[in-house]
Parts: sequence; structure tokens; C-alpha cells
Amino acid sequence: MYIYNVMKKLIDYVSSMEDIPIAAAVLKDGEIISIQKNDSKNAIFHAEILAILDATSKLSTKDLRGCEMVVTKEPCPMCMSAIVLSKVDRLYFGARDFKMGAAESCFKLSQDPNLNHKVEVIGGICEDECKALLKSFFEKRRI
Repeated sequence: MYIYNVMKKLIDYVSSMEDIPIAAAVLKDGEIISIQKNDSKNAIFHAEILAILDATSKLSTKDLRGCEMVVTKEPCPMCMSAIVLSKVDRLYFGARDFKMGAAESCFKLSQDPNLNHKVEVIGGICEDECKALLKSFFEKRRI
């Protein structure tokens, strides 16, 4: 499945970086439109937000209908809201976030009946690798 290849690409992309190892990709018709990573210089520069901004700019559109997103970690409420509002069709993510995950773990914004769009969610793609990246990063920061 090509989604696994995209996730592996994201894992490789963030594994050598000094910043929080979270990356997001937007795909249209199976092709990667944008790959972005978290930027810890600003609290709202999450990979998902940056990927949405980049993809809508490249596609010259206000939303991402017909697109999929792949993320190494389950999106937070801010990012999941942006994914819903940008009308992404499907979200694939790696590591679950049992503290702030808003796709399915803590909150289910992807399926909230009060919102005007639903996002299909498939979690746990390369989950062990994504969790290991995050664990290793935060262990190094504690030293």
C-alpha cells in the first residue's frame, strides 16, 4: 500500500532532525503535494497546519477535497479542526496520542456531528516506528 511508503518517507524525513519528529504529507491522486514538519519556533506551526497551507497554495484552492493526509502522530485538536475545515477526505496517522489525540484517541473531531465535514481516519500506520521516534526524541531532551 502506497500509504506505508509515504509514512516511511515521513519517518526518514524527521528521524535526523533536531526538532520534534512530527511530519505531515498531503496527497492528491496518490501523489505527494506537500511534506512539512513541526516548527517549534511557533506554537501553532504544527506539521499538519503547514502542510495544509502549502498544499492549498500549490493547488490554488481554499480546501483539500479529494486529498489525503498522512501524519506521524495523531493530530491535536487544533490540527484536527484544520483538517476537518480544509475538508481532507482521509487521514492516516502513526502514533496514537492518548493525551491530546483528536482523531480518535481522546476526541473524535473527525466524526463530530456538529461539524459540516467528516474525515475518514485510519490510525496506527507504522505505529511502533513513529512511537519510537517520539520516545527517543523526548528521552534525549530529558538528559
